[in-house]
Amino acid sequence: MTTVILEKHALYDNVVTSLTIQNPDLKQKIKAAYDFRAKFVRKCLAEIGFRGKDLSVRTSMYVTYAANESLVNSKMSMKQRIAHAACDVLSAKE
Repeated sequence: MTTVILEKHALYDNVVTSLTIQNPDLKQKIKAAYDFRAKFVRKCLAEIGFRGKDLSVRTSMYVTYAANESLVNSKMSMKQRIAHAACDVLSAKE
């Protein structure tokens, strides 16, 4: 998540996703990118020991959080945003 925040990899996710309402071709490309991102995140979380429903939920949480983090936490410092992301996504309890 640190790289996503620092490098602003998901900064425009919401804008691009909103454009898919009018453009079905773009929607397919965005879905492919989302699926690629989710597959990568799922693999990383599985490598550190998450399994089953916990793995699925955390994967979804992480990808969704990354896409919305810049909007939700825009007033926080970069250090706070990184700490908040790690706490919310990786240490969440069921």
